[in-house]
Amino acid sequence: MVVIGPEHFTNVKKCIRKNWFEIDSAWALQILCNFSLPFNNLAIFTLYNNCVHLSAFCIFINLFHIYVLTRKSLRTFPIYIILTAISMTDIVSLSYDIHVEIVEVYKIFKIIPCILFPIVAFLLVYELRKAKEHRRRMSQSKNAANDSKSNTKLVLFLTLPFFLAELPLGIIFILSTEYKMRETLGF
Repeated sequence: MVVIGPEHFTNVKKCIRKNWFEIDSAWALQILCNFSLPFNNLAIFTLYNNCVHLSAFCIFINLFHIYVLTRKSLRTFPIYIILTAISMTDIVSLSYDIHVEIVEVYKIFKIIPCILFPIVAFLLVYELRKAKEHRRRMSQSKNAANDSKSNTKLVLFLTLPFFLAELPLGIIFILSTEYKMRETLGF
């Protein structure tokens, strides 16, 4: 596996000195280094970061191709049938990039319940205590106060296991996404 570092995209002298392309001709090596480094920068950083947008645009173009190629007058020629199949295959392969991006975004949202649930539980306990005080003022019954206290315990006992179970999972999902990104780029 080739590890790609940031110097691979900017350092032409290092490319030539370390012979990254493993060729004997110094002239060919210099040309390859001078042309490939800007191309790698474009391909790795610009296209990789905008892969979803490019995929959506290409899917739209391929849908237009399918629309044109499936007209009755074009369906009879074998070359247009092959072009239609190629266009459909492009749509399927490009939809994978969109699917991957949706899954990556979804993983980040795994931590949101872990953050919001304790906050909502705290607000619920606060409202239960306010209701308890209001009930205590309305009626001096001891039974109603005990019922409110058990509700507060129930909310706390349900919040704590959820928080302990979901918080590590949310953190793991976020870190695994970052780890996969670093592994892909080789950093």
